[in-house]
Amino acid sequence: MIPALRDRFTRSFSETRYRAMVEDIDRSCGSSLDFRICETPLFIPEALLERLQDAAADIIRRLQSPQLAAQAEQAVPAAQRLSGEEAHPPFINLDFALAAGPEGSIVPRLIELQAFPTTFYYEMMLDEKIRQFFDIPAAVTMYFNRLDRQRYGAMLRRLILGDHDPENVILLDYRPERQKTRIDFICTEQALGIRPIGVRHLRRRGRKLFYPHHERWIPVSRIYNRLIWDEAGRDPALDLPALFGDAEVEWVSHPNWFFKISKYLLPLLSDSPYCPVTHFLHELTAGPEDLENYVLKPLYSFAGKGVEIDVTPETLAGINAREQYILQQKVAYTPLIDSPEGLLKGEIRLIYFWEAGAAPRLVSNFIRFSRGSKMGGDANKHQRWAGSTIAYFPVQ
Repeated sequence: MIPALRDRFTRSFSETRYRAMVEDIDRSCGSSLDFRICETPLFIPEALLERLQDAAADIIRRLQSPQLAAQAEQAVPAAQRLSGEEAHPPFINLDFALAAGPEGSIVPRLIELQAFPTTFYYEMMLDEKIRQFFDIPAAVTMYFNRLDRQRYGAMLRRLILGDHDPENVILLDYRPERQKTRIDFICTEQALGIRPIGVRHLRRRGRKLFYPHHERWIPVSRIYNRLIWDEAGRDPALDLPALFGDAEVEWVSHPNWFFKISKYLLPLLSDSPYCPVTHFLHELTAGPEDLENYVLKPLYSFAGKGVEIDVTPETLAGINAREQYILQQKVAYTPLIDSPEGLLKGEIRLIYFWEAGAAPRLVSNFIRFSRGSKMGGDANKHQRWAGSTIAYFPVQ
């Protein structure tokens, strides 16, 4: 998309180099890579970069509205609400489709949003490896707002650890060893010294939580929360409210944010020029007449699970828990890159850090490329010239 950089990268690219990079990434993190890395990053020109920043700023401004915050409270199921919530979430991810605009332009369209950690440390490593194996000039970056690896890493360390000893901070997931993004868990442990712990291994004594390590029970002071609650909540052996309710522990991010800043907000953001028209399914007495132009999404699933692209009246009739779904107007993705396997379409995740006493700060990005109708990792795992990567743009 920046022709000079696109050509420069293409000249440095070879399948051998690409395979060597992927193998090096996998080897450096204990053979834990379980999703596909795209062959190319994205190079974003300044005009599109400005549109992306404007779109993100518009959504972040709306998220800080007291009215929207009050509506978001309704998203948290009463049985799963926990105390100890932060004043605001430390992380916000905004996922924008890179969509077709007027006269061949590219416009951002909000597809999803989360107040949930993403693959922060893996993305730092990916930037290093792409630069190691390919010709990426120093004049471009993946970081926003005058950040670099050191300053970004320092912010992330403060947000995750606070003022606690890493031994008393855990990365919490359902089954970390089976998680597709476990490579980031390993990168995080390498960077911070905090251990990935499965929720089923935690024990509660009074109001204290402990995890096992080398025949010791170590107290947990702070939880870096990577637990997808709808996944863990399906385990009949787990009672999450009983385990965590009134526990003396700090959260990053608190579980309530999993529900409050999620696809639940998309219908409430439909007045934004950057958000497609979106409806709560249970509020519709009938589907839109142009139902073929909508996509059906579960509210709290991740990685594209449960998303229906080809929606029919029969599809809607078969949904029981209609309050758990939204209908979102389809977005016309624009072709971005002409690869050897065909045209690539993309989504960009814009990542915000929100430290206490400061404003939300746009810090970095993540890219998904696809040649099909879905962007999720599972849908593109076996396609060449598809998968995840990062975007570069001129240093700001």
